[in-house]
Amino acid sequence: MRGLFLTCAGFCFAASTFTQSQPVPPTLEIRVRLLDYKTGRPLTGRYLQVRMPEPNKDFGYHETYLTAKTGKNGIAVFRFNAWLPPAGEVLPLDDWSCSGSISFKTDDVLQRGLVGKFVAADSHPWCKDHLTQVATAEPGVVVCYAHN
Repeated sequence: MRGLFLTCAGFCFAASTFTQSQPVPPTLEIRVRLLDYKTGRPLTGRYLQVRMPEPNKDFGYHETYLTAKTGKNGIAVFRFNAWLPPAGEVLPLDDWSCSGSISFKTDDVLQRGLVGKFVAADSHPWCKDHLTQVATAEPGVVVCYAHN
C-alpha cells in the first residue's frame, strides 16, 4: 500500500513539474480607444463591439462578436488567448460613430495602430464641426471617434 502511495505521489510530482515547465501562451490584446468627436476626450462607460471572421470547418467562415466597455481612460480591451483573428471591425454600440465602422487588419493594428477617419461632414449632421487635430496611432490601439 505504501509503495502504491509513493508511486502515485511520484507521478503527481512529475506531472506538476512537467506542466509548470510548459510555456504559457501569451495573451494578445487589441485596445480600442473611444473619443468624443468634438472634444477629443475619452468616452467612459461606453460599449464597443469587435466583429471578426472566424474559420469554421463545417460552414466556411462565420463571425464572432466580442463586446467590451470603456474604462476611465476611454479604452476597451479585447483579449485573445489562443486565436487572433486576421481582421476585424470596430463598432460603437452606445454612440453614433463619427468614424463609421472601422475595418482593420490585425497585423497592422499590432504593428502600427489605427486611427479611424472622420465620416464626411455632410453625411451625418451629428458629426459636423469635429476636431481638426486627430489622435496619433499607437501599436495595438484602434482609435474611434463618436458622438454621444
